[in-house]
Amino acid sequence: FVYYNQVIKPALVGLTGPWISGGIEFNWPQHHRPTTYDPVDALIETRDDGSVTVWCSEVERMFRTKGMAGFTLYPDKAYLEVKVQLYNRTPHPQTFLWWAN
Repeated sequence: FVYYNQVIKPALVGLTGPWISGGIEFNWPQHHRPTTYDPVDALIETRDDGSVTVWCSEVERMFRTKGMAGFTLYPDKAYLEVKVQLYNRTPHPQTFLWWAN
């Protein structure tokens, strides 16, 4: 079950400003992703089996890490598959926190 919010009311909860409740939220590299209210990059993949994946991604500005979440729907299936990929784009170790709700 995914709650469908009828209105969007940003609250000043995030590190850099607005945050909204509702839907599915992916947070990295820390709580309430600093850019949670900003646009993200997106790519749509269509496969021969009829499934479609939407990849949402962003490069975090401070440490240059990249986070990607892929949402896949399959024909005749009643679930949403989520794949997560995190990339350290630097030669140095980076810390991060990850959670989804």
